[in-house]
Order: sequence, then C-alpha cells, then structure tokens
Amino acid sequence: MSSKNKHCVEIVYLTVTDVYHADPNISQPALSVITTIPGMVTGYSGLDIADKYTWILFQEWESFEHHQAFMDDKPTYSQLLNAMGKFTNGYKILHVNFNMDPNPALLSTFTQMLVLKLEDVAKKQLIVDEIVALLTGSESSNSIHSWAFGDVNETGDETLILVGWETPQIIPDVEYITETLRPFSLMKIETRTTALTAFI
Repeated sequence: MSSKNKHCVEIVYLTVTDVYHADPNISQPALSVITTIPGMVTGYSGLDIADKYTWILFQEWESFEHHQAFMDDKPTYSQLLNAMGKFTNGYKILHVNFNMDPNPALLSTFTQMLVLKLEDVAKKQLIVDEIVALLTGSESSNSIHSWAFGDVNETGDETLILVGWETPQIIPDVEYITETLRPFSLMKIETRTTALTAFI
C-alpha cells in the first residue's frame, strides 16, 4: 500500500438546475475561476449518472493552508460563488485525506464513491478491508482500475471510499453492499457514480 496521500482533496456536491442541462457550458466560467486559484493541483467534474442533478467536483489542494487562503480571498471566492449560482441551488463540501493517491480512481472511466457512517469507528479498517475484498474478489474485479479511502474531516465518523471502474453495469449497488456489510452495523451507506472530466 502506498503512503498516505499528501494532498487535501475537496469534494463538492452541487445541485444543478435545468439551466445547466439546457447548456452545460454555463459551468465553464466557474471552472475557469478554479483553475486560477494558487495551490490547486488537479480538478475533475462530472454528474451523478443516476440522478443527473448532482454535479460533483473533486479538487486536490497542495495543502489545507492553500484552501484556507482561497476561502479568505473574498473577491475570488465571491466570483466563484456568483458563477456557481447561475446554474446551481445548493452544495455540500467534504474534505478527505486519502490513504493513497486518488487520481487513478478519478481518472477511471467511472468513479464510484461510497460514504460510510460508522457506528463503531474502531471497526473502520475491518469494514474497508471487507469492501475491498468484496470488490477485488468479485468476477468484475478485472474492471477495477484503482481504489483509495480516507476519513471525512467534517464528521469524524464517516469514511469515503473511491473505486475506479471500466463500466457502470458491473458496479455493485448500495443494496448489495449494505447486505454484505450488515454484520458491521453501519449507520449509513451512500453511493454515487460519475464519469469525471479533468479541468486542471
């Protein structure tokens, strides 16, 4: 296993409006602002392939200090919010420090995100190992490009797992994963799958 990824990864879930679906290029001014921010290493965007209204951004920072400096840059931050406001009506932000480089999973044809809320944080490694065994031990394991996991900084009791896939048809759904992990008494499992495009 690789050493812990040194970069801070920010994951932004935005709810897009029909304005976006009418013209997806309306997102370009917002993405252009992000590309100019000091300390931004990589950036990816894509719609949740199931609900079509959750637009997901992955933004990798050199450090959390770079991220904080951007938040303190009121003119640039306001410019980004104004650009986003033209085609979105809500957002949620997570920050994750992954155990290994997440970029191979993000560069895969499809990227699956599993957010697990743990009843017993002490069992985190057991749960992650079980999921990895479930995925890599399946008939579809040859379709997995890469995976990585890390704690969600904002909550302390959630873990996010990224898995890169070749095709969405063989990605395990949340019901199957929930049943497999029933012995661990998870409080919550959320899953999303997207086809990401790099913009940085």
